[in-house]
Order: sequence, then structure tokens, then C-alpha cells
Amino acid sequence: FALFCKDTCNFLSMLAGLGIAGDHLVGKLAETDLSDYDLLVVLTNAIQYDEPDELQANAEKLKTFVHDGGSIAVFQQNGRETWDSSVFPYPMKLVIGNTATAPTLADERLFAGVKPEEFVSGERRVVYYPIDIAGTDEKWHHLAYADDEQQQGAVAVCEYGKGQVIINQFAVLDRIGEPVMRSLMVDTVKYVLDK
Repeated sequence: FALFCKDTCNFLSMLAGLGIAGDHLVGKLAETDLSDYDLLVVLTNAIQYDEPDELQANAEKLKTFVHDGGSIAVFQQNGRETWDSSVFPYPMKLVIGNTATAPTLADERLFAGVKPEEFVSGERRVVYYPIDIAGTDEKWHHLAYADDEQQQGAVAVCEYGKGQVIINQFAVLDRIGEPVMRSLMVDTVKYVLDK
């Protein structure tokens, strides 16, 4: 699989230590043949929102990749007012904010055996920039919510052609040392690969 990570934190080596390694595509996306991959993992804040961006410049290529059977797993993106979801097949809006409360888990396949309370750890964030359900295309299916009212999503997936895109706004990368978050990251990737 391929990874796309622009964060200056050392997420790539941290993930490699967990056995999650792939080709790093930052700076190479335009010339890369994505049909060589079954999965593209997009890590924290890789989708830029206020400057020209490599992912946005290749949005049609990414949509074609998914339509032809590829999967994209996106983790922990920033939802500033200038957020741009054009890299996804369908529009999505994020909320500026975060939560530290137990989520509502709505998908047994992704969250098998996990209790919502396991995500709460003192004042540590559970979800960053939740998905604004009212401002998001109905083709996105929500697998978890950041609130009890189910107005803000935490994980959503959509099918497009033969492939899928999943976005996970849980604080998995900030809290990757915690078993529940580490398992959620791996299970999110497996969710789209085992479609």
C-alpha cells in the first residue's frame, strides 16, 4: 500500500514499528501509477486547506483510483473554515472543535468488542474536528459519532465505483500508544480492505 503523510512528526517510522509500512508518496503522487496499490493511507493533516496542495491537485486521479477498486483510509484531518473535501468522491464538512467524551459506536464490524468508555482517557481528546453530518453528502455512511445526538460523526465511509473511502477523525495518531486507538487504526484499514 501507499502512505501520504506531510506531518513533521515521525508518524511513518512509528507506524513502521507497528508493522504498518508502505511507499511514501508525498511529492510523487502525480507521477505514481496508483493501480499498483490497493490502498492509500492519508495521515494527519495531509489534506491542506489554505494553500495549493498535492492531494487537491490530484483529486480526479484519487477519485479514479477509488472508482477502479482502490481504497483510501484517511485519519485525523483539520477542519478549519477553509477545509476542502474535493479529494473525496462526495462532499464532506468538518466541525471546528473536538470532544473528550465517549463516542457513539454504530458499526459492529469496525468496533467489535469495544466499549465507548474505552476511548475516554481523562481530558485527552477522543475526536478532533468531527464530521458535520448536516453538511456532508448522504452517500457517506456513519460508523461512529462524536456525540449522543448523532449530529457529529467520528468515522464515515462511502463507496464509489468498485472502491471505498473511509475517514476516521478519532485521535488515533495522537494516542497511538493506547491499545484501543492502535487497534482502531489497524481495524479502520482492514475495514476497507476486507470489503
